Amino acid sequence: MNTISSLANLWKRKFWFEPSCPRCGAAVETSDHACFWCGEAWKIWGWTLFDGLFDDLKMTHVMDMFSSFLRNLNTDVAIRGNSMSIGLGAAIRDDKGKVIVACSKSMVGSFGAEIEEFLALRGAGGLPLTKFYNIPVKIAEVDASNVASILNSTESFLGDAKFIVNDIKALFLDIDVCKCQAIPRSGNSLAYNLALLAFSFAREQI
Repeated sequence: MNTISSLANLWKRKFWFEPSCPRCGAAVETSDHACFWCGEAWKIWGWTLFDGLFDDLKMTHVMDMFSSFLRNLNTDVAIRGNSMSIGLGAAIRDDKGKVIVACSKSMVGSFGAEIEEFLALRGAGGLPLTKFYNIPVKIAEVDASNVASILNSTESFLGDAKFIVNDIKALFLDIDVCKCQAIPRSGNSLAYNLALLAFSFAREQI
C-alpha cells in the first residue's frame, strides 16, 4: 500500500506541502485512508461495482472484509503515590483482541498528565515496538480524548510537548497508523495494568 502516491507518502518524500486528506480534511491521507477509510472514498466504492452491496451488508460488515489489516496499539500511563517515576504500558492486539506483543517499563520523572500520555505512546515501547517487530498497526488507542484530538489534528501543535507530538505524528506516517482513537479507561485496562506492572521491575519487560 505504501507504493500509492498518497499525500502522506508525498509529504514524507518532500514532494507535497502537507499530508491532510483534501477530500474530507478529517485525517492524514495515508494509502489506507485514501482507499478505505475516507468518507468520500466510501461514496466512490458505492458508485462502482460494489453498488448495492453496502445496503445488504451494512457498513460494519463491509469493514469486516478489511479486518485482517487491523491491529490496535493500546498505551497508558500509571502514577504511584508521590513517587518521582511513572509506569508506561503498551500492547498490540489483533482484530480479535488477542495480544501479539506487550511492553512494560518505568520512567523517572513527573511530566504532567498530557505529556505522560504522549510518552506512553512514544517511549513505552508503543510505537517503537511496532517498528522493532515490524507489526503493522492501524489504530492507536488511548484513554485521553485531548491526546487523541491533538494527534488527529492536521494543525501544528504549539504546546510544551510539541517535539514529542511531531515525533509521534512522523511515526504514525511511517508505520501507516490511520488514527488515534479515544476509548474509556475500562477498554484500556490491559495497557494500564502493564503500566502498573512497571513499578515491579527494575528494567523494561517485553
